[in-house]
Amino acid sequence: MKSTSNYIVYVVAVVVVLAFTFSSCKDQFDINVLRESPKMVVYCFPSTADTTFINVSRSIPVQQKKIADEVKAINNARISYRINRQEQVVRQKRSGQYYVTSLQRPGDQIDLAISADGIGSVYASTTIPKEVPIAQLKMQEVRRYDYESGRAQKYIQMQPTFTDDAVSDDYYAVSVSAKGYFRKNGGLYQGYLPTEIALDSAWFRMEINSKDEPLLKPLSDLDSNFGFESGSYNRFYIFDDKQINGQTYTMHLNVSDWFNDYQLKNIKYFTELYCITRDYYLFIKSLNDAANNGLARVGLAQISPIYSNIVGGIGLLGAYTVNRKEPDKR
Repeated sequence: MKSTSNYIVYVVAVVVVLAFTFSSCKDQFDINVLRESPKMVVYCFPSTADTTFINVSRSIPVQQKKIADEVKAINNARISYRINRQEQVVRQKRSGQYYVTSLQRPGDQIDLAISADGIGSVYASTTIPKEVPIAQLKMQEVRRYDYESGRAQKYIQMQPTFTDDAVSDDYYAVSVSAKGYFRKNGGLYQGYLPTEIALDSAWFRMEINSKDEPLLKPLSDLDSNFGFESGSYNRFYIFDDKQINGQTYTMHLNVSDWFNDYQLKNIKYFTELYCITRDYYLFIKSLNDAANNGLARVGLAQISPIYSNIVGGIGLLGAYTVNRKEPDKR
């Protein structure tokens, strides 16, 4: 995942943490802990990229009536970042954001320790997972019945094939993206922008319709009727290898062709297969569980706690590798 994605994960996760609260490893926790004093909030996502970002801030005590914009970045953090017990140089990029420039490989152990005046210290460790290549990627058009519209819809189906390691318990994520170019300098409205912006190209991470892919656990009609949803945070779809342990498996990922509505040309699709740590998997799962539980949002069910592996604080140290592939030429 790109550094900008890491930063988005950090910002959104902090907001979710502040809104819902959570426990580190338990379903229940004492809310007085959050009332008494702020906690250090850390998000870091090591990979095989040459730069790793570390985002550090402090949480807001529940009793204080503040908004998320008032979360204070920590600029005096003392950070120890070790790769296989070797200390690395940590530099500050901007307020509350630090980075390490060092090549990391699958199997490398990462140890992160952070302290700051007035807020104590935190610790976490992880291991860079192995990379799982996409052996082949096929693409075809399919039509599937849509219950909301009452008619068949056309989808682009991406079919990545990969082989799971039978020896280990593995955790994955998958995404499908598309990029296209405007025939003329075009406009594209984004909800977070006040006006349209002129672009020569557009890039999207696509929403996956999971009806054809059992690994993504598509909702039953009964679940939908009870207010559950199947969205995935940042269109980053997680799964584990319990159903496919040691197998060579082909996924069936349906994405809408609404991309063509922007009258783009030279549209290219690609799929990214991530191998992620168990902590990373549990973190995204907890975000999805909280966001997709419609009953909890209206107070009719308990909100799931957001997962953390930061000892003494809040947040996540979650490692990953990624393999990106465009469809095989026919």
